[in-house]
Amino acid sequence: MPAINRPRGKNSPIIIDGKIERFERSITLDQFDFSPDGSRYAYIGSGQYGAPIYLDGSTVPVAATDFIFSPDGKHIAISGYGPTDNVHGLWVDGKRVYKGERNPDFMTFSSDNQHCYWQVVEPDPAKAGYWNHVTYVDGKPVARCDNVGNFTAVTMPAGYSRYTIHPGWQTVGDSGLACLGPVDDTIKRVMVTPSDSSVTTMVAGAAK
Repeated sequence: MPAINRPRGKNSPIIIDGKIERFERSITLDQFDFSPDGSRYAYIGSGQYGAPIYLDGSTVPVAATDFIFSPDGKHIAISGYGPTDNVHGLWVDGKRVYKGERNPDFMTFSSDNQHCYWQVVEPDPAKAGYWNHVTYVDGKPVARCDNVGNFTAVTMPAGYSRYTIHPGWQTVGDSGLACLGPVDDTIKRVMVTPSDSSVTTMVAGAAK
């Protein structure tokens, strides 16, 4: 597995396997992660609402807020916005597969690496001025829950700091997802098993 070292001093670069990475002031290793197999790595630089992201030592043209690798390390999903158009969205393998008014808050891949799930806050199509938390798989909305106070109990449990994977989610089997969310006065569970989509088809149909 690659070795990481960060010399002391705020002007010091991160060094990986003896190679100096591109310097990014105030970068923290809290936003550094390896792929599950250890073959790839990514990290986010400094920035209040989005920052440069580096993948395997190269810059990705996204102002990123979060990222996650697929279990096999072949895919990476990045939440953020376009540095040239300021449009929020989700990038998978370098292509923007979702555009919205906000960045996705949570992301995960299925166990078989074939599907990408994310959740994002969007305007409620039925109630002007209201917002919903919408779960997507491979670019398609599959579940919607209310943006209300008890949503906090599901998404921000005691000790919450920051989660890439939704605390109310559980991957099921090879490709499914179970998700919890408030609808009216109850917390409902939604089971999602995609059958006609995949990460590959989503990325192939997306523009850069």
